[in-house]
Amino acid sequence: YFTTQFDYTKKVPLGRLDLGMAFGFNHQDNGERGTNFFVVDEAHTFSDPFTTVISRRNIDPATFRLTNASKTYTYVQGLDYFVHSFPDRVELERNPFGPNPPGNGETTLATYEVGPEPGSLIDTLSQSYSARYTFEESFLKGLSPYVYYTQVDHSLNTADPSAFTLDDVKDIRYGVDYTIWYIKLIAERRNHDSTVSPYDQTRYEAIYQQRLSRSSTLWIDLSRDDVSYQTSGQQLVLDRATAKLTQGLAQGLDISLYAQYRDESNSASGDLRGLEEALELHFTRGKTTAFTSIRNSELQGDTSDRLSQTFTLGLTRAF
Repeated sequence: YFTTQFDYTKKVPLGRLDLGMAFGFNHQDNGERGTNFFVVDEAHTFSDPFTTVISRRNIDPATFRLTNASKTYTYVQGLDYFVHSFPDRVELERNPFGPNPPGNGETTLATYEVGPEPGSLIDTLSQSYSARYTFEESFLKGLSPYVYYTQVDHSLNTADPSAFTLDDVKDIRYGVDYTIWYIKLIAERRNHDSTVSPYDQTRYEAIYQQRLSRSSTLWIDLSRDDVSYQTSGQQLVLDRATAKLTQGLAQGLDISLYAQYRDESNSASGDLRGLEEALELHFTRGKTTAFTSIRNSELQGDTSDRLSQTFTLGLTRAF
């Protein structure tokens, strides 16, 4: 395995130019597996509104076990998340109105059983490039156009290529953000060319974040995602309004109030609308953290309605 990264920043007229470049190479020499075997603690990140794709054949969906990164909580299949099985892959779908779904952007650990596989040699070459021009002077101050490009290519040498599904990707994401006062506005377009799940996405977002005092912070996020899946023809439009207020009560003790309204239009599964509210309390002393939360979610959809309340109490210790 090899990876390298280069970053370059230069002062330019009216602002700053940031450039980035990264390369990676991974070589796998896998022996033949004549019986079922387990993949243990494989990292996957959930990104709403997309499913998390595992490009592998012969996965037994009934054996899935999904935990948070610290392995202190096991998510419940069919309640917190759903597993959709296809001949060439498995897709994990976060249930936003489940009792305790994985957080948007959260990295989770997946363990699952896979059927027999022939021996294989797999080479993976990845490359990424980025450019951002940030205006720091004149009436354009706060404006920042950007572009990111990522490419992942695989080569496979095996006696049975049909036993493997390798996702070659060319992904370009470009847009502009504008920061004024405590507000950040984002408009972005993404073209995700993939051998497994290609899509096009348009995203608009407005973020307000302000520290109200030394111990309190208010965060409000309004967003719209418009996604078109090229293979299936599925169309998805997701509107979200999220607010979170965090208040420190004492040293090591803080409380958070959270609310999100979600309106999703999906040509494949129908429309969903719902409201989620939560109250969280955290206490940290040294390497020990105690937490509790009360969560209420209400969901109305074309096929079902759901109302759930969840109470969570936990204790973690770092070593």
